[in-house]
Amino acid sequence: MELSELTAAMEGFKTYFEKGDYPRAIAECDRIIKDNPKNFPAHLNRGNAYRLNGENEKAIEDYLTAISINSDNPSVYNRLGQAYCETGAFDKAIDAFTRSLDRESDAAVYLNRATLFDKNDDYDSAIADYTQVITFDPTNVNAYNGRGVMYAIKGNLDRSIADFSQTITLDPNNAEAYCSRGASYYRKGDKIKAIADFTQTLRIDPNNATAKRMIEELR
Repeated sequence: MELSELTAAMEGFKTYFEKGDYPRAIAECDRIIKDNPKNFPAHLNRGNAYRLNGENEKAIEDYLTAISINSDNPSVYNRLGQAYCETGAFDKAIDAFTRSLDRESDAAVYLNRATLFDKNDDYDSAIADYTQVITFDPTNVNAYNGRGVMYAIKGNLDRSIADFSQTITLDPNNAEAYCSRGASYYRKGDKIKAIADFTQTLRIDPNNATAKRMIEELR
């Protein structure tokens, strides 16, 4: 493939990918890979297009090929982890995210891994990763809320309340955080604050079944 053809194929991929036309983006990568099977960016890009097109097994295959060409790139491990998540292979996803973090610390990857530790009931590891996210990004609502849930599950109610409160400070319309904080207040026996939080939950989300049930129980 001549340099001009390679450039055209890469530009074609970018155009189709940005438009969400993933089959045509894949076809452009096919052209590059047919000419040069060891082209790392083409395998990474095609993997991204496959993943966004819902073809996760093909994406995984491309990501693994890309890793065989260049095992030092942190991004490909993160994408591999995301594809494994979509297939339900959570242990493999955790391993991929860990390999990404071994190469470069990144808040988004820590957040991805934290949610999987949560799914695997590894709450201490989830808390550690959410804390890393907060270290990188002190305004990350998902990290505070996620860590608050982990603390609540472990019975550390004061810390859970502190994290839910910070979530609310950053995102005052976060119904989930109000409801979760209300549940922690309820478990501490603080009925007044629990009712206040469940009431605020319903102001934001009138259809929240948990808040409705808890208010009926507390009154």
